[in-house]
Amino acid sequence: RDRQQPAQHLRLTAGAQTPDAGEQPARLVVLGGGPIGCEMAQAFARLGSQVTQVELAPRLLNFPEPSRFHF
Repeated sequence: RDRQQPAQHLRLTAGAQTPDAGEQPARLVVLGGGPIGCEMAQAFARLGSQVTQVELAPRLLNFPEPSRFHF
């Protein structure tokens, strides 16, 4: 990262509002690959931010296989 520009932290919690359109970060790291993390990554990418998404599971939206659901 550019050493002359400090990293900015954006923490969104339930009920929080996203920054105004002119305030989105140029680069963003989203921690978590669940539904909310994927939605935030997609939203900021559409606004023009370069997004990196980090997830500990082997894949994003790591839900059980559909064949394991019993309806």
